[in-house]
Amino acid sequence: MRRLLIAIVISYWSLLAWSQTTSSILGKTVTQEGDTLPGVVVRIESENMIGQRTDVTRENGEFLFRNIPPGRYQLTAEMPGMQTAKLEVQVGLGQTARPTVTLKPEAVSEVLQVTSAENPILDTNEVVAHFDGAFAEQAAVRRDQENIALLSPGVTGRFDGGNYGGAPSISGAPSSGNTYLVNGTDSRFDNTRSQAADTVIEDAIQETTVMTAGISAEYGQFSGGVIATITKSGGNSFSGSLRSHFSNADWVARNPLELESGVEKEDDINHVETVTFGGPIIKDRLWFFLAGEKTELTRDINFSTARTISDRAATAYGLPTGQYAPGIRKVPGRVDERENFEIKLTGQIFPGHDLIVSYQDREDVNVNNTSSSYDISAAATRTVTREALAINYRANLNSAMNLDVLYTDRDSIFLARPVPEHLQGQDLRIYGTQLYNRTGGARTNSPTFLGKPDEPRGNKTYGAKLSYFGITENWGSHDIVVGLQNSEDSRYADNRQTVNDWQFRSDWRFETDGTAVPIFSPTSADGRYQSRLYYWPIELSSQTYRFEVLSAYVNDNWNLNDNFRFNIGFRFDKNDATDQQGTPVADDSHISPRLSANWDLQGNRKHQFVLSYSEYVQRTSESADDTSQAGSPSLTVLRYRGPQTENYLDVIDWINQTYGEGFFLDPLNHPNRAQWEADLLTNNLYEPGSPIAIIGQINPNGGGIPGSLDSMIAQEIRLGYTRDFNEKGFLKADYIYRNFSNFGVDHINLLTGPTANGSTDLDVINNDDDGYERTYHAVQLQGQYVFTSHLNLSGNYTWSQLRGNVNGEASDGVGSTIGSTTIYPEYNDFDRRNPVGYLPGDVRHQANLFLNYDVTTFLGTFNISLMERITSGSPYDRAWTLDLDEFDGQYGLPSLDAYSYVSPNTTTVYYLTRGEDRAETAYETNLGLNWNVKLFRKAEFFIQIDVFNVFNSSSADNGQGYRSTVNEIAPFNVYTETPIEGVHYELDSQFGTPTASTAFQRPRTFEIDLGFRF
Repeated sequence: MRRLLIAIVISYWSLLAWSQTTSSILGKTVTQEGDTLPGVVVRIESENMIGQRTDVTRENGEFLFRNIPPGRYQLTAEMPGMQTAKLEVQVGLGQTARPTVTLKPEAVSEVLQVTSAENPILDTNEVVAHFDGAFAEQAAVRRDQENIALLSPGVTGRFDGGNYGGAPSISGAPSSGNTYLVNGTDSRFDNTRSQAADTVIEDAIQETTVMTAGISAEYGQFSGGVIATITKSGGNSFSGSLRSHFSNADWVARNPLELESGVEKEDDINHVETVTFGGPIIKDRLWFFLAGEKTELTRDINFSTARTISDRAATAYGLPTGQYAPGIRKVPGRVDERENFEIKLTGQIFPGHDLIVSYQDREDVNVNNTSSSYDISAAATRTVTREALAINYRANLNSAMNLDVLYTDRDSIFLARPVPEHLQGQDLRIYGTQLYNRTGGARTNSPTFLGKPDEPRGNKTYGAKLSYFGITENWGSHDIVVGLQNSEDSRYADNRQTVNDWQFRSDWRFETDGTAVPIFSPTSADGRYQSRLYYWPIELSSQTYRFEVLSAYVNDNWNLNDNFRFNIGFRFDKNDATDQQGTPVADDSHISPRLSANWDLQGNRKHQFVLSYSEYVQRTSESADDTSQAGSPSLTVLRYRGPQTENYLDVIDWINQTYGEGFFLDPLNHPNRAQWEADLLTNNLYEPGSPIAIIGQINPNGGGIPGSLDSMIAQEIRLGYTRDFNEKGFLKADYIYRNFSNFGVDHINLLTGPTANGSTDLDVINNDDDGYERTYHAVQLQGQYVFTSHLNLSGNYTWSQLRGNVNGEASDGVGSTIGSTTIYPEYNDFDRRNPVGYLPGDVRHQANLFLNYDVTTFLGTFNISLMERITSGSPYDRAWTLDLDEFDGQYGLPSLDAYSYVSPNTTTVYYLTRGEDRAETAYETNLGLNWNVKLFRKAEFFIQIDVFNVFNSSSADNGQGYRSTVNEIAPFNVYTETPIEGVHYELDSQFGTPTASTAFQRPRTFEIDLGFRF
């Protein structure tokens, strides 16, 4: 709070920054015959804006209101000798409404003409979707930024965060390629995966706008789209709300895996309390708005699905075949606690000069956060704090010129995880060892990131934009915006994986009570089941990663005449980044054109065509930090050569026996470290008799980025058509093509060489599109039809195709770097290593339909909101990871001793073209039932009942926990032969089936809200 008060004081004399938080109305006054009318006095009023704004139409009849809050406006046009005309205008965040006001000659008695303006979606150059608070209030949908974005055309993902990283994908870009704004503040809280921080309180949302194509030069640092939210501001009258949201894990149906395993839901009513209050401090001068939220949820979360050893592995270990694996089990004591707060002040310093200050603060505490655990021993308490400050100054300098200045500051901290109860009092150097199922991917015995220090991450933006509106004699009007912006990211990250830097990976079996039992074994008879010991200490602490973008842009919205409108925009972005070690890694720049031409066929906006070309520049961010030693663990992977055991303490004893007492506790400072490193280097890495062998390593000496790593670029072509049906609705269709390029690519080859100590091979990262591609084609439709004033239908549909061989998600994305055929090319540069095909983000068909009906009776107002969502299943691959040591010299690949590499270890073989198999189509019907009853004056009581997935559809996708394992049978030549199912490979017995609860769509869920608003 002290920081907020200081910021308010500073804001009155500081002009600091810019980001889009306002809207515009650019309209025209005409006679009944269509002639322009100069000299008309136009006035606008809105409950979202302090005071009134007035303009006088120019010689071409145009008027302009810039730097106004988004929302609904009452527009009045007056001129002597003409009837007064009134028009209702709706304008979205960051958009320009373009109403036409028709004035008639004055009659004997004055008559006010009341009409409605064109739909704002049709007025804008962008492909955009608007969702105001009223829509979100009635629809059965969660109202955070990511779930609202999923209602838009061109946005793919799942309502429950089923995409990689839990974020939506926009127009074919990776989920890390979106910009999230709240009151102009960049709300991507972690600076890496570009997910929304969700600092905004749902009841405080005024409007959310989603831009998916044709995006103005005023926006940058994305390759997907922009999701912008603005919160309420108060007003000239007091208003507020009290809401209690009730949910219960027992009100959620069980998915097929839970039914099969007999999982019982936690019958505990959770509630979220939300309060908002706003109004005038000084009427027409200073408003305030407050919002608060407190949440405590008992979460019904399951442990990772258990995967036991195969019969072949059991035989190799001397164990019975048909090993037992427990079904899905609940995580006991999983609680999520959240406290959220917002304050916003909106003031008019003097007429035409406004100041808006907003501050959000949120703390999340996740008790028993599991992070892919098999049992509670790997759970921990996770605490994350987030705060965001925005200070916006808007000045109308004169009738033609405006200034908009914005400063934003966003911080978040991942707090260090406390030691869980079962490890308190233990020697964490021993009992903090994490055990990991090498086939199932889950953990036990000790939480991930235990012992990791606090990780602060932040963003600041500074800048300003100057707008000018001018009219030429023969070439129409120009609405020109010129802006500067500076954005600074910082991230401190000592990415410690475990408290003692060790993780033991092995196969597991399970007792009948569900207890996980690791099996530590040396190489078995067929060489397949060797346990591996990961040691990954932080050898150099983080110096804080810094990423700065200096941007400049110019955008001319040129209205030539009633038939032709053009947008001519250019954006310049210059990146400057240093990694965690302080080494410069990015120093690039790019000019992005944003060009469009709009043809209004009849000059009345009934039929409009648009053609645009745009380029977008992705954040470099994490890619530029991949090679830093500071903050990153240097990974040494040891092959276990001791006797077979099921006690990990025996493995620790073996390590100490091999290299001396106490070696396990601190290998880096042990007297025998030199002997250990010598063994790693002199004993052939895969020599059968080697007591310890290194398998892989994050470069401790770095290969680095030679010169500068440039940002990924998305090039877009859009062709669109809109049809306005007046008050009955509209139809908007857009074809969008995007090509992504300038990928950050890892290179390890004979020229890059080994590290200085010879322990592994250098990884050099640079931009290289040769052999890599990612393209997107889509037809995006959206429309609305109003049957009556009480019943309307709206929705959107997207047909899309995403092809290439750059996934852009998980570990090979644009958020990090890619590298398949360019790493050890002698072992990876073959067609079946990284073929072009359908990528996981290829959702062929997606539709969102919204039916809304309301009626007012003596018992109150009733509203029924029905939403139907249909989503094609995404593709997955028949691929197998080939161990180069185990199959040395087979599959047509050279022997490991044929080249001077230190550590090539695996390659990937695609048995079919990428994405040939596809998950199920998901159908989801959501129902919202709303009842409001007036109590007195503006006060009303409300009840909302939301039913998600009414028919309890249970389709599964491969985003999380979908089985696509392929087992090899016999080698084949990867260069010349086509693999045959049943001869060279076989599908796993669970292939094409979900293996975790998270793979299923959200089951039927009931939620209830009770509240009071005034």
